Amino acid sequence: MTPDRVAVSYRGREHTYRELLERVHRLASVLGVRRGDRVAFLGANQPAMVETFFAAGLLGAVFVPLNTRLAEPELRFILDDAEAAVLVLGEERDGAGLPGRHVGGAAYEELVASGSPEPIDEPVSQDDVCLIMYTSGTTGRPKGAMLTHANLTWNAVNLLVDVPLAHDEVVLISAPHVPHRGAGADAHPVRAQGRQGGAGAVVRRGAHVRPHRA
Repeated sequence: MTPDRVAVSYRGREHTYRELLERVHRLASVLGVRRGDRVAFLGANQPAMVETFFAAGLLGAVFVPLNTRLAEPELRFILDDAEAAVLVLGEERDGAGLPGRHVGGAAYEELVASGSPEPIDEPVSQDDVCLIMYTSGTTGRPKGAMLTHANLTWNAVNLLVDVPLAHDEVVLISAPHVPHRGAGADAHPVRAQGRQGGAGAVVRRGAHVRPHRA
């Protein structure tokens, strides 16, 4: 394991795996949710998305990523259907018109800083639901597909089998986190590269990319 290697790089900011773990613990301590609760996230690709995914899993809660391309009525339906206990907002979102308790947004960094870095020890089984991905609802209402911790763990393992990542390689995450890409795909490079000692790069839409590094 290489805790001091870079885990996430975003807009000139970098966090090591050690720092990422601390941030996840801090976020988990202030989400105000418990085992089985739904934690929704709305925002473009950014570290907050990865941190919310891991924080929810750490608590035994269920991560519910929302498609940023959906209209407000569609987002409202999913939040109500999932019975989201909290909605974590990306830095560019304000959550206007959406139901429930909101955290993050422009104040996301303050939220993380206010949390406790103390480790959280919540028993989580491989068969527990890790996340719910909603379909686009083109032929009706969106439907939630449940995936377990085992589903995502083996997806990460399969990524390592199919893609021989080296310890000094960087993985680019640029496509939006929508259901057709595969559940948890945004966090797979961080999970998989963590085993290899590499880095996962999170780059939002419109960011400048240096191809020779990816």
